[in-house]
Amino acid sequence: MANSYNIVSKIYGLLDILFFHKNSPRNILLSKIPNKEYKILEIAIGTAENSILLLKNNPQLKITGIDSSEDMLKIAKSNIDKHNIKNIELIKMDGTNMQFENETFDFIIISLLLHELTEVESNKILKGCMEILKNNGKILILEWEYPKKLIQKILFSVMSLLEYMANKEFNQFMKKDLNEYFKKNGLIISNIDYGNYTKVIELKKEN
Repeated sequence: MANSYNIVSKIYGLLDILFFHKNSPRNILLSKIPNKEYKILEIAIGTAENSILLLKNNPQLKITGIDSSEDMLKIAKSNIDKHNIKNIELIKMDGTNMQFENETFDFIIISLLLHELTEVESNKILKGCMEILKNNGKILILEWEYPKKLIQKILFSVMSLLEYMANKEFNQFMKKDLNEYFKKNGLIISNIDYGNYTKVIELKKEN
């Protein structure tokens, strides 16, 4: 487990150094959630970096993090304990089959996940989100965005090649019409904020 933690931590640390060090999408996520007592779900919580940042800045939040990987949840718990963070509940659960009551959460965070999924899988997750999101709630999607500057394009091309080698859905996702993609699941884009190599898409339920 220690070796796994070190490998995953280095990968996520490399993301922060190479891609998130300026205009970080994590800070954009932080700006999207007012300093109040909200219930938040993070799907595929990974190492819990997003949730840790949110709770460091707003201890009133109640965060539930789910992941289908037991090993990843152990990594998240280790990271949470290291930062002495409270108010995060970790649950082993598949995002395509979530077991929560309807209209439970004020915010749902999905970070760098949808590009890894088939459309069937992502539709299941988004339809599940529709059910468990409060009617005035928001879904915050953190995803990759092709950069425009030449040096950034070169760096991103290496990352995108690795993504494609690991997962053939990557290129298809990056070409999607996102308005249509989300609208099929009853969601509309209310705003998009751009970071380095990334974007944070704010979704709400379609009236």
